[in-house]
Amino acid sequence: MKLQDDLLCKRIGSAIKEDGFLSHCPITVNCLNGTAYLRGKVETPEQRIEAERIARHTYGVKSVVNELGFYRHSLRG
Repeated sequence: MKLQDDLLCKRIGSAIKEDGFLSHCPITVNCLNGTAYLRGKVETPEQRIEAERIARHTYGVKSVVNELGFYRHSLRG
C-alpha cells in the first residue's frame, strides 16, 4: 500500500500545484490506505472545497479528510 499511497499523494499534490486557484496555498497531502489527508491553510471556503474536489476526483482515492484551515486576516490596514 505504501507505494500506492505515495503515488496518490504525488498525483493530488501536482494537481493542486497546477491549479491556479490553489497553487499559492501551502497545502500538504498525506495518504494512508487510499485516504487522502489535506492539511494547511487557504484563504476562502471555495479554495477549501476545490482542494477537496481535486483529491476526491483523483483515481485511487477512497476517501478524503479535509483538515484545511483559513488564514486569519488582520483588520488593520
